[in-house]
Amino acid sequence: MENFSTSGVWWVPSKGPSRVAGVLSFSENDGLRLKIDRSLTIGKDGIVLGRAGGRQITLQNCYEIASTSHGLQVTGQEYLIETAFLGAALTKPAHFRFRKAVFELTHLIDWVSTSGIRTGFSTSGDFTVTYKRPDDTSITLPAGTLSLAFTGTYPLGGPNLTIQESVRWELISSTRKTTDELLKVYIAPLWNLLRLSTLRDNSLERLVVYRKPDANPREAIQVIFKTGYSPSRTQRLSSSELLFSLRDIGASSADVIKNWLQIQPKVAPLIENLVGPSFGLKLGLAPRLLNLAQAAEVYHRLFHTPQTDLPAAEHEARVNEILSVTPEAHKTWLKQKLQYTNELRLIQRLNAILKEANSTVKVLLPSSSKRNRFTFKVAQIRNDLTHRLNTNINDEQLFIMGEILFFVITACLLIRCGIPEDRVATILGNNFRFARAIENTQLYL
Repeated sequence: MENFSTSGVWWVPSKGPSRVAGVLSFSENDGLRLKIDRSLTIGKDGIVLGRAGGRQITLQNCYEIASTSHGLQVTGQEYLIETAFLGAALTKPAHFRFRKAVFELTHLIDWVSTSGIRTGFSTSGDFTVTYKRPDDTSITLPAGTLSLAFTGTYPLGGPNLTIQESVRWELISSTRKTTDELLKVYIAPLWNLLRLSTLRDNSLERLVVYRKPDANPREAIQVIFKTGYSPSRTQRLSSSELLFSLRDIGASSADVIKNWLQIQPKVAPLIENLVGPSFGLKLGLAPRLLNLAQAAEVYHRLFHTPQTDLPAAEHEARVNEILSVTPEAHKTWLKQKLQYTNELRLIQRLNAILKEANSTVKVLLPSSSKRNRFTFKVAQIRNDLTHRLNTNINDEQLFIMGEILFFVITACLLIRCGIPEDRVATILGNNFRFARAIENTQLYL
């Protein structure tokens, strides 16, 4: 979201018409801040209304963080604000629920990998540029419709021609939702999909909501809040830099995206471990491997059965048999030790995941001996790092084990979303990091 600063007048709707001058500013570093002359007494709803730059503004959840005074008189206040709604005065809980949302993410246009711009030469040798807006992609969801929409702008006049192409997500919900609900159910999952597929942090560059699904542009309400991400797109990503694109997914893209949204309530914490720092860089390698090992275990617990070595009744009978011949003085101690012995070990969980992503694993780890060494090393390194048994693990080993684990878990997620297993292996094989991982496994496993 872009930084800005705007001067205006501000008031508390529940406290009457008294207005004060002040400046509203936003940056990803400092968040939303309102600095006012004099003072405002904000009600329990935490709402402040304002008018600045020719439009109405609503500030939601305002918290005083500083004040200045001269004697007993307050001469200024500063507020930290959770959310700003630019373009409307919202005062009731129902006002903060919306039917339509339009949002843009940093590398969405790279991931879509489709452009309406065409260049060439005419039969007379003239250089030509044409633009035909690509068709929108529409996805029917259980509770609404999601679309990828394209826009092309090309101001005419003068000696230069610039074509600006952009793409955005458009959501129409069957029920009214708060911005928090929109973020949780739709925006954050699609944001994570882009973070994973582009191997980069993406920022939510713009979020606009509408109270009606067929609202006109004048009814747009821009939503501003601190996201914690501020990367900018300086150049287009090449296909080899992307882990996968919308074009790679192909004709089944609508079903894949729908499935991705449906599994998000389960896998959201796993995704954060998968796409969090350091994205395969040779920095923070130990925490990265620990995150990935945890992601693998969480994935297995979510989607695989059985979760135990033996059925519960058989394990209980085994424990009771052992305890029956144990001296009374040691029974309590031994019972505590045996409490979690029916849990699967990390190596067993990793082996199950490798089988699920078999086509990808065959490329990365072509022999059973390599697969066995890989699972053993990951489990050993995880234990060493967790229990501080060995803190001098080779960085190269940490990096390589992390990369292989990353690709295996990613392959499992894509298969879970409906992409055929062999197709997943082909898609990931186009990425330069995947090719490097293959070379490294030949050298180090």
